Amino acid sequence: MAGRPAVPNQQAPHPVRPQIAAAPAPVPAPAPAPAPVIAPAPAPALAQALVPYLFDFPADPSDDEDEDEDEYEAIAALQAPIDDAMDRLRQFIRDNHDCEHDQWRWVRGQHTCEECHHRLPQYIFECRGCRLRACNRCRRNRL
Repeated sequence: MAGRPAVPNQQAPHPVRPQIAAAPAPVPAPAPAPAPVIAPAPAPALAQALVPYLFDFPADPSDDEDEDEDEYEAIAALQAPIDDAMDRLRQFIRDNHDCEHDQWRWVRGQHTCEECHHRLPQYIFECRGCRLRACNRCRRNRL
């Protein structure tokens, strides 16, 4: 090492670190456009227009009672055949509650078995004695 002078305690230079540029300042968002101003309708006119749709009060309370009676009579007239049919059905069940399920008829159409709840798309069997509806498997094996 004859050609170089010795420098005591000299360290190798550090590599230069790249300078990080600062982030650009954020651009402010544009202000929202003002909402269009809709002039409200005058309150009395609006209320006058909505009253028939919101309230359907009769002018005379005695008229309301007559309408209620007519409505009850109409409902009773519709309910009477339903009540009669239900009474007949109750009596039919009382008379045929101990059916042996030995006579069946074939019923066309989509039905659900009352025993296994299987949906049958084409037909089902109905007992002639008690009108129970069952699929062929339940008819032969369960009943």
